[in-house]
Amino acid sequence: MASPEETRANLAACAAAGAVEALVFQRTPLFIAQTPPCPTGGGASGTAAVFTDRRGKTLRSALLDGMWITTEDAPFACAGEIADLSALGIGRFRCDWSWRTEPSAAVAAAWRAVREGASPPGSHDANFSRGLR
Repeated sequence: MASPEETRANLAACAAAGAVEALVFQRTPLFIAQTPPCPTGGGASGTAAVFTDRRGKTLRSALLDGMWITTEDAPFACAGEIADLSALGIGRFRCDWSWRTEPSAAVAAAWRAVREGASPPGSHDANFSRGLR
């Protein structure tokens, strides 16, 4: 699977070898722990504690499968780059919903956006676009 830090040249070389799948959506875990990262905890499995980091980003920590998974509110998404990735020869794309805490309707809306070749509102592309230029 391609990293969001990949370069155009490396993606093209991997695609030519038939050895790449591009991640186009993920609520990337910032850390995974056995203890809650904040005093308020969360609650029942699947519920999230919300807090702000020192840079002002909203984070959510949810108890999922017995572990506290902390993610940024804004998911990684580069679905707007699917056409460029396809032009490089990449034919497989992945959306990772493993760490989602949002309601099913929000997931369905994000999935529709990705399938239409658009990154969902409020997402970020990390350094992916920089690497493709």
